[in-house]
Amino acid sequence: MSMPAFDAKILINKYREGNCTPEEEALVEHWYEQIQEGNFDLPESLAIVDLDEVWRKLGIIKEKSRLQKLWAPIKIVASIAVILGIGVYFYTSRFDHPVTKDTIVADIQPGADKAVLILADGRKISLNDAVDGELAKQGNTSIVKTADGELVYSIDGRAQREAGPLIYNTIETPKGGKYHIRLPDGSVVWLNAASTLKYPTSFNGQSVRRIEMTGEAYFEVVHNTEVPFVVKTGTQEVQVLGTRFNINGYSNELSVNTTLIAGSVKVSIPESPYVILKPNQQAIFVKGDLKVKEVDADGTISWVNGDFNFKDENIRSIMRKLERWYDIDVVYEGNISDVDFGAEISRKRTLLQVLKILEKTGGVHFKVEGRRITVMQ
Repeated sequence: MSMPAFDAKILINKYREGNCTPEEEALVEHWYEQIQEGNFDLPESLAIVDLDEVWRKLGIIKEKSRLQKLWAPIKIVASIAVILGIGVYFYTSRFDHPVTKDTIVADIQPGADKAVLILADGRKISLNDAVDGELAKQGNTSIVKTADGELVYSIDGRAQREAGPLIYNTIETPKGGKYHIRLPDGSVVWLNAASTLKYPTSFNGQSVRRIEMTGEAYFEVVHNTEVPFVVKTGTQEVQVLGTRFNINGYSNELSVNTTLIAGSVKVSIPESPYVILKPNQQAIFVKGDLKVKEVDADGTISWVNGDFNFKDENIRSIMRKLERWYDIDVVYEGNISDVDFGAEISRKRTLLQVLKILEKTGGVHFKVEGRRITVMQ
């Protein structure tokens, strides 16, 4: 794996100018000792470079005499890029990364606005690649991508009250993606990573504004007492008139959680009494049972505002969120305790930055190998 050379260059310059700490100085010398002893496999395609030339290019000539006892006047298959890369490997894995020392680490960037729009005829439009402006027409409805990345459905003025056949669209976010959409009635939906939303392109002539979702979504529903808004996820239905709420219905979570921020919603499941939520209440649907508890509703929707809110969560719950947002695979090694964490971390941080914060608790450690993360005690 190629490594960026920036950090190594800084360390080399410090060494040349005599500003290294004893530990950093020993590290620079260790790189060359490891190369001489053949502990690093160098690609055959590299040019053969005289060792003296390597030293000269690295700007460490004045230190050469002091290190003669470590080096014989030999030639070595080497490359400036490889040496600098090895430097980054030792330097960053030793001091910066929350991984075992023998693991080469490449950081993973956070998720971003990414989604695919599936039209009624099956056509797919990548929203992160599409240019701003009108993307398609569905019946009397125009689909527009705005400059700020919102997907907006608007009905032609003359067709505002005309009832037509139901035409459905679907929007899907991948792992590492999010998106928000303004439905034909003006209601706005924010989709978290690995989620889908299926909806009609017009609610005209309908007695119910009915949509379906999987994953997680936050809703701000336009008030309309005559036409209720209904969200179906699995066997659960949430009915509202006009309100703000969040539904977390990922298939790999233990429950479907509906959290009310403002207004009122009715949550129902087959063959069971429905519940009506008040603000700061959450309906928890698990194994055919529906319960209500008091929660911090604003904390539940922190993801909409760009934050992780890990409050009283165990590491497995946290890693499921990271798995979706950073598009990674998570495995566990040994017995991992169920100790709860409490932290609020920006979702704009890179994966390694988030793992470092979690490691500071002292409860877990991580090994990073590409997009595979091993959680260890």
